[in-house]
Amino acid sequence: PFVVFILATTEVHKIPATIMSRVQPYDFKLVPTTRLAEHLGSILKTEGIAFEPDAVRTVARQAAGSVRDGLSLLDQIIAYVGDDAITPDRVASVLGLADRRVLVDLARAVLDRDTATALRTLAAALDRGVDLRYLMGALL
Repeated sequence: PFVVFILATTEVHKIPATIMSRVQPYDFKLVPTTRLAEHLGSILKTEGIAFEPDAVRTVARQAAGSVRDGLSLLDQIIAYVGDDAITPDRVASVLGLADRRVLVDLARAVLDRDTATALRTLAAALDRGVDLRYLMGALL
């Protein structure tokens, strides 16, 4: 009579109705980007890792409200930078993010209907390892 089962999922829709009718669901909210950036920054300070606040904000944005994802991304970045400081450029490099210049150039080419420039901009971004899904999402 005192056993409690805790089911955690990000896909509630896959739980059968027979189970859902017998549980108390608790929906957790995503962590705001500013709060997540503060949390990640405090971890870096505790660990004695040098960082720039803009870099941590970028990581928090990419985590999209998930602390677990933010920590995973931060682990990847720390492994990449080693003893160096975590900077926005290094974060962009590790995560395959496009800088604002690429977005502006691409948007200008699209608005000007300049296909050749748009394709050259995309090719250059891909050569630098930019994640195309991120680039298109940021552009939209």
